[in-house]
Amino acid sequence: MAETSPPRKLSRSEERQRLLREIETSRRQLAGDLTGLSQAVDVRQRFRDAVSSHPVWWIAGGLVAGLALAKIAVPSRRTKRGTVEAGMATAAKRSLFLGLLGFAGKQILRLSEPALTRLAQQELERWSQSRFPAAHPEPTRAPRPQPASPPER
Repeated sequence: MAETSPPRKLSRSEERQRLLREIETSRRQLAGDLTGLSQAVDVRQRFRDAVSSHPVWWIAGGLVAGLALAKIAVPSRRTKRGTVEAGMATAAKRSLFLGLLGFAGKQILRLSEPALTRLAQQELERWSQSRFPAAHPEPTRAPRPQPASPPER
């Protein structure tokens, strides 16, 4: 059985450097955890990301939801038409439904506008590249500069 030597005692400056490295590592880990937590809690941004990553699915889902709401909210033709109360209730339901549908449509379009704009730009770029290939040379990317390391104290 091999004997282990006792741990080497560090000088004050070495101990200080070790502690500073541990503190910096802890700070980075905590910053990463807080960033992940803030992204997980930000429902609005997560929804925007979902809409921008799959705009066609969201538009189709909005159309299906609108059609389903229209089917549910629009009164059937079998209701009594002769009474004034039935006519007023039908008009109130219809105006409420159209107001909600307009509001929902506006919100869906507002949230999907960046994704739709990007999609349209990509399609126009693809079309123009196929139509006029000489006007669009292949892009070259320069390497990204690496950030400088923090100075040691």
